[in-house]
Formats: sequence, structure tokens, C-alpha cells
Amino acid sequence: MRFLSRIFILPASFYYCRNIREWLDERRTNPHFYQSVMIDSLHIRRRLIKRKRLWQSLVCGGFLVARELESGASARQALTTVWTHYRRFGAKAIRARVLDWSESTPAASLSMTANPRKILVADSNLPRADFSAGELATVGMLRSLVRLGYEVVFLPADFQDDVVYRQKLETLGVEVIVKGRGYESVTRYLVTEAHAFASIYLIRVNVAEQLLPVIEKAAPHARLIFHAPDLYFLREMREADLSQDPKMRIQANQTRDREFSVMGRVHHTVVVSSAEAAVLREALPSLSLSVFNVLYVDVTSRPYLPEERKGLFFIGGYAHSPNIDAVMWFVKKVWPSIHLRHPDATFHILGAKAPPSVVELGKVAGVRFVGHVGDLDEAFSSYRLGVAPLRFGAGIKGKVAATMGAGVPMVCTTVAVEGMGIVDGHHALVADGERAFADAVSRLLDDSDLCRSISDRARPLVTRRFGDEANHTAFMGMLNDAQVLDLSLYLEWIKKEHPREDARSLQRLSGFGQSEEIDVSIIVPVFNQWHLTEICLYALVKTLWNSEHRIEILLADDGSSDDTLRASEFFPSVKVIRNPANLGFLRNCNHAASLARGRYLLFLNNDTVVLPGWLDHLVETLAADSSVAIAGSKLLYPDGSLQEAGGSLLRDGSAINQGRGHARFATMFDLQREVDYISGASILVEQAFWKAVGGFDERYAPAYCEDSDLAMAARHLGRRVVYQPKSEVVHFEHASYAEQASHQPKTLQQVNSVKLYEKWAPRFEVDHLASSVSAEVAYAHGERRPSRHAARLAGNTRLNVLYLSLLSLKPGPAHPPGHSFIREMTASGMNVRIVLFSEDRFDEALKAEIQKSWQPFDVVSVLRAERSLQGGETGFDGSYSHALGAVVAKWCHREEIDIVYCDAVYLVRLMDYVPAHVLKVLETRGEWMGNSQAGVLKAVSNDQPIEPRGAGETYLQSADIVDPFDIGVLIQHAKITSTHP
Repeated sequence: MRFLSRIFILPASFYYCRNIREWLDERRTNPHFYQSVMIDSLHIRRRLIKRKRLWQSLVCGGFLVARELESGASARQALTTVWTHYRRFGAKAIRARVLDWSESTPAASLSMTANPRKILVADSNLPRADFSAGELATVGMLRSLVRLGYEVVFLPADFQDDVVYRQKLETLGVEVIVKGRGYESVTRYLVTEAHAFASIYLIRVNVAEQLLPVIEKAAPHARLIFHAPDLYFLREMREADLSQDPKMRIQANQTRDREFSVMGRVHHTVVVSSAEAAVLREALPSLSLSVFNVLYVDVTSRPYLPEERKGLFFIGGYAHSPNIDAVMWFVKKVWPSIHLRHPDATFHILGAKAPPSVVELGKVAGVRFVGHVGDLDEAFSSYRLGVAPLRFGAGIKGKVAATMGAGVPMVCTTVAVEGMGIVDGHHALVADGERAFADAVSRLLDDSDLCRSISDRARPLVTRRFGDEANHTAFMGMLNDAQVLDLSLYLEWIKKEHPREDARSLQRLSGFGQSEEIDVSIIVPVFNQWHLTEICLYALVKTLWNSEHRIEILLADDGSSDDTLRASEFFPSVKVIRNPANLGFLRNCNHAASLARGRYLLFLNNDTVVLPGWLDHLVETLAADSSVAIAGSKLLYPDGSLQEAGGSLLRDGSAINQGRGHARFATMFDLQREVDYISGASILVEQAFWKAVGGFDERYAPAYCEDSDLAMAARHLGRRVVYQPKSEVVHFEHASYAEQASHQPKTLQQVNSVKLYEKWAPRFEVDHLASSVSAEVAYAHGERRPSRHAARLAGNTRLNVLYLSLLSLKPGPAHPPGHSFIREMTASGMNVRIVLFSEDRFDEALKAEIQKSWQPFDVVSVLRAERSLQGGETGFDGSYSHALGAVVAKWCHREEIDIVYCDAVYLVRLMDYVPAHVLKVLETRGEWMGNSQAGVLKAVSNDQPIEPRGAGETYLQSADIVDPFDIGVLIQHAKITSTHP
């Protein structure tokens, strides 16, 4: 297979070199030559970008076949995959998959030697599940990865072997690398093997610090995840606050710097508590972050009988300072009051690695030191209640979840229950302070009924949030957020496990009384096609396991005759609505919606498979911004390529499915943004808005364009339609209602497009662009208004400016060229961020020189542009097109930009990617306008264009204003744009 891949990569290898002599030399002297070619697609792009498109397509096609072969596909599979992509999307998409990789694809997928199904997990030592909750969590994560089908390798940073614990991992199916297993050190293993991993998962900051320097060199394309079992600096800061020790505060600040440094070097960070996530989001707002409540806890079915139990206990690992402080404080400050009231009660101290000070507590009256307990379940079965008197710490507490899962009621401090969803008086008693804590313990010792009710309510919470299935679902969601969840593995897993609904899910998805509020009604319209519906419903049940929302699933059966009739038997938690007569897709949706109780309505085609976190991201989008009426998902083909990232509607009523054929995480289509419409395969709609517009307009029956019409109605009411890329759905296109369709989908679309135009003709003429515009321009035009979070009221906040310029070879006080206007903007109160585009000439010395005059600024590397005049217009070779346009669009969203100011005509096409609500300004400095007066190209207030003069008119029209002459005019136009509907 290696020989065959080299044949297909051969054309790319020629373009990798400058001439045939260099190619021959590389083949002779570099044993990894073809590997280098596969890895460095950016270098090939530099060589290939100016060639004719035919040559580009041939080289890129061979490159993609070689990539498939190297990832383990057979020759037939590789050729079929690339050919199918070509047939579906054309040669342009084949070229884009290679030529746009440098900006549009995660680093891991650039490595042709990395296996996307192979993941390396590193922790400090071989995990001992019976010693601590953290080590139990590591074992749980490894088990989940194996269950998903990954090839999992575990690497302990201390490289020490322990036969018992190693064999436990190997029994799970994990390969373990330790001393004496073929490698002399951790470093040697990473240098030799790290390149084979597409993803590397690093647990604990000290492990990341130890391994990252080697990994960054040995596996530069791997996707890196940093997992923090808790934020050490937060725990240390709280301890410093408690002790008022300035040295501890200094230590906490140093730890914070270490942890932030690691987070800045990886692609994604994982914390275990929402409280920790809030701290990080405030300190590092651009951090890619997930919350994963990683506690793999068993939940007992054993009945809790308080009358048959005695005493209370605390359990913890005493190598952990918060546990030492907790038990010392409890015995010395709280226990005397309890023991006075309940002289027969005993308190037991459980846990390993206790220092003498903790052991000595066993001499206190009523207190017994037990130490390490091998069988926790047996130990838990004898106690009446547990305590967690933690006064500082971070993360979520395994001791709390394990005790509650065992059915033992608890008394906890606020720190102990942080981020766990525990409600005082419902799942546990929560108390702070010596007297309050003692009173709460006494209350449980006295009240058996209260003990029973807390035990009964706590176990379902643990099952939902910290049980095996809950963690497995949450772990998949985290992997997906980190962009490392292999889609093919996920689909295989869903199909493999789908035959029956897990009975435990019934607690989450059924049993809501008529008086209880429902957050989301998920409506799945079906007509036969049970083989699709069954998998769709199973994916729903699995991904909704640990959702915090109250959900009902409505299966709207429109007269099916296949196994859909047995849906209730297979999925008891799903409510089936059977229509007395076949209504067709659109009317079926309307009928089901009339019976739905949710605040939000989620319409989901049955030919879909939803990915973890899909619903939560949609709900958060609507809940965070009252201007949003509709939110929709990223639609994917089963091969992982994009099917749709929202859509654009043009002036004649026609539509563009944005992103089709691009990579799954292409930068341009991985931004939450306002769009013209979203295909109804997966959309979330506010119930109140739905009722206000009367649902789907039935003039479009049986189907097609009803989703576009709903989006037009939303904007007519001053609302927004938003594409949410974090919500991902695999869509088997045109499979829903396939048996019933009397026309081809394309015919239905054409007929209903005419109806759509006729209904909304006045708005199409005013608000939409001509069909001749590019897809990029149409996509940017869809963002008519800033989000509620980004919107600025005139005079209340400072305007944010993104300043685009070419990097000069001679920087100094006058660099960038428009330095005087930058200073004027800054002086007027604007926040200016400079982005310099470098044509492969940037180095650190140049950066240091520029930093003397300008902060903050960033440098983006680009290819050299062809700067030639052809027919009075600028010639572009594509280097200032899609890839860099996506970067500019990303900056506009991340920095909430109000004005994009460009001082180089050669960059003006990047304006095509700037949202419509952002003011686009071009300074030509006379390069293109000659001696003519500078003019406003578009008066934003009344949308009346003024004809530009001079050469390059087509390109200049990408800007709103050319050669601004007054800072006040600039500010005024920016304010009009940012509030323009």
C-alpha cells in the first residue's frame, strides 16, 4: 500500500520541488521525502497556485487518493472516496481540499502519517481506579475510547510499570507503554511513534509540561487536548484566601501562569466544573474549552434503610491538601457539637496516604481512623450518612458523587458541591460554617424520612450526570468540541449499538406530567423508512442522556406501513403521533407542532444522525439572544464533508447552500453567524415566533422552501436566523419521505422557489443581492446586524477597528503606511487591532522592530500576489481569496469588529468576507483613484451607491467608503451600520 500511495503522490512530489534536479536529489538523500510531501500541503500550494486548473485538479486528486491510502483505506476505497467527492462537488472542491487546507482544516488532518482512529492518552502514572476518583476517571475515559472503536495507547509520564494495573488496562483493549516494553524512555517513545497519532490527550499540567516540548516537534500536526482534573491555581488561590498567607498567593499566581501557558500551547482545554469554566472564560475569552464532569460512578440499586445503618464517614486521598484540611476542621471544630448531641454516633475517616496528623484524629472520642478501603461498596452499605466538609478546592468531587451513588445521604459545604447540580435539601444538605454544618448532620441523624428522600433523589442525579452512560455521552461531546471525534467511528458505534433503547433513558425523556414545563419538543416527521428512523432515534436517546433540558420527542407518523408502527415498542420514551390520513411532510410538521408543549420546537429529519451536544448548542444560541428566532445546525455528509453551513437567498429567489463540499471544520464555515436561511433538516424555532407566523406556510406543500419562507418571515418581524456550527448533524440527503415523493427534489425546489419569490418579492428586491454575486459575498451579506452581544449603541462604547495592511520590508515609525490615521483613530477612542499580511518574508526580528511602534498587531502569512493590470482591473491569483478571507471573517467575529480599514488595494477583495453590518473602508493613497476626488461608494444610511472613478472599479466596490477624509464621518457611518436592520 505504501508503494501505491507513492505512485499517486508522485505528481505532487514534482511540484514540491523547484526542478527535476532537486526532485532527484531529494529522492536520493531524503528517505522520508514522500512523507514530507504528504505533510506539507502548504508548500505544494505555493508551487501549484499559479498553474492551470487542470494541472491543479490532477495533482490534488492524486494527493487525496494517497492520503486515503495512508490512512488505511484499500485502493478501491480510496479511489471510490475521491471519485464520489468529484462527482458530487466537482473539480473545484477537489482543489479546495488541498489548496485551502492551510487555513480550513484542523492540523491533525494535514498529517498523512497520522491515523485518525489512533489516540495517545498520557497521565502521571498507571491509573489505579481503587485509589482516587481522578485515577478512576482516567480508566473510565480509556474505556470510553475503546468502546468508540479507537486504537488507544496509554503512556504514563513516570514510565513505571505495575503488572496488576497494566493488565487491567490491557484487558480493556488499551496498549500500555512502560519501561521494559521496547522503549528506553518516554521521550524515545514520543520521538519514534508520536507522528502516528492524530490526537494526543494530556492529563494534568505537570504531564503536559513534561511532554509538550517533545510532542510539538515529533507530532506537529496532532490535535492536542489538555485535561485539568481541577484548576490547581484556583484551589491554591482559595487556600491562600483562607489562610491569608502571601506566599501561598504567590505560589497560586505562578501555578496560574503555568496552567495558562499549557492552555495556550494546545488546541483544546477540558475542565470538570462549570465554575472553573466561568473563571477561564473570563480570563481567556478566546480559549477553546469544554466542561466534562468526568466521574465514572456506580449507582447502586440496593435499598437505603436508615434504621439499619449507623455512623457517618469522610473519604478522601490525603495526598490532597483540601482533604487534610477538611477532616482536621471537621473533627476539631464540628464533631464536638455533634458528639455532644449524639454520643452513640461514630465518625470514621476513610482513605489512603494519610499523614500522622490525620491518623492521630482516631484518638478523639467517637472518631475512628480506618485508612484505605478496598471495597467501597461494602463500606458504604453500613453507614447512615457521609460528610464532605471541604473548605477550599476546585473541580468536582468524586467522593461526593460516589457516596450519593451508593445511596448514602450527605452533608456538604458549598465548595464540595460546586459544579455538580446538587440542590440543597433535595439531593443533599449544604451548609457552611461550624454550627450550620453540625446542625445539618444532626438533622440527618434524627430524621430517617429525610434521609430516605435525599437518598432516593440523589441517585437519579448521579446516574444522569456521573454514571457510565452519562460520562460516555459527555466524553463524546467533549471529543466533538475538540474536533477529534472521528465521524466514521461515531456512525459505526451508533449503528452497532442501536437495536434497543436503554431503559434507563426513560427517566430523562418521559414521565413529565401535563403541569410540568417542557423546554424543547423534538419533532421527527416520518413516512416509512424505519431503517433510518431507528438509527435517528437511537442517536437522539444517546446524545440527550445528560442534557439539562426537559425534552419530549414526538415521532410524527404520517401513515407508515413498515416497522414504524412498532416505534413505541422499541422506543418507549418517544411519543408517537399517528395521523388519520397522510398529510405530507410540511402539513405533518404543522400538525405535530400544534400538539407540542415545548418552549422551543426542534424540527429534525428522520434521515439524520445527531452528534453529541447538538441540541444544547442550539438552545444556548436562542436563549442567549432574544433577537434570534431560528437557529440551525451544521449539516454533514457521512464522509465528514460539509453539506450545508446555512444558506443564502438571492434577489431572484434562488438559493446557495453555503459550504457544500468543504472540509468539516473549514474556518469560513465554523463561525456562528447570521444567515439568510437554514435548511429544515435540523432547526430550532421559538414556539412564540412559530405561533405568530402560523408555522410553515402550506402553499409550499408537500415540501421544499418552507424553511426559507420561515426565515424570511423572521426577518420581516425584525428577528434573526443564526447558523450554529457547534451543532452538528449527519444528513442522508433527500431520504425523508423518499417513497412518497412524486417529483424529483430539484423539480419541487424549482416550483416552490417561484412561489417564494412571488410572496416576498418586495423584500427580495430591497434586501438581497443579485444572483451574479459570489457565494462569499452572499454569505457575508447575510450578516445584516450584529448579535445582541456585539451590538453597540451610538456613543456608549468604543468602536473596534480591524486594520489590514501589507507588511513592509522596512518597518519603522511610519509602519504600517497609514500610521497617522491609525493614531487619529486611537486618539478618537477606537480600539485598533492591526493585521499585517506577509508574503513569506516575516521573521521574529521584524516582529520585534514593529512592536516598538505598534501594539497589538498580528501577522498572517500569505503567498506573493500577482500585481498586474488587466483590462483596467487588478489581477488576483487566489492568494487573497478564500483562505485569507476566512481569516478576516474569523477576526471580525472574535473581536466584534465595527470597522474594517484596509490601506492596500491588493487586499480589498478580503472585504467580500466581512459581515454586512461592519463598515468597510479602503484607503488607496491615490494608487487607483488618480487625481480624482475620493468618494463614498455607499452611503450606508440610504444605501445609495456613488459611482467610483478610475481603474479597478469592480474591486473598489467591495468597500463602503474609499479614502476617508474625516474621522467623524467614519465614526458616524460605523454607528449607522452597526444599528442598521
